[in-house]
Amino acid sequence: MYLKEIYKKSKWLFTFIVIFCLLQAFFIFKGVETVPFFNYGMYSEPVSNNFQEVLIIKLDDTILNYHQLQITITLITIFQIMKRS
Repeated sequence: MYLKEIYKKSKWLFTFIVIFCLLQAFFIFKGVETVPFFNYGMYSEPVSNNFQEVLIIKLDDTILNYHQLQITITLITIFQIMKRS
């Protein structure tokens, strides 16, 4: 085993590695990320998309619904094309 070999060669290195492993386990259990003890599980889990973006556009103090918004964008695009030519 790796730790047995390190213990035979250098007790200081063995102590350092064991303390590092214990601190790593503590920070994983605690659930915070502190350098150099990164929580490796945080980066391997899929990202959850539990949010929804809402865009509200008001024109003359009235909130536009989807169809009114499409008409408005089309008219603005046509106006920009006409302005260029």
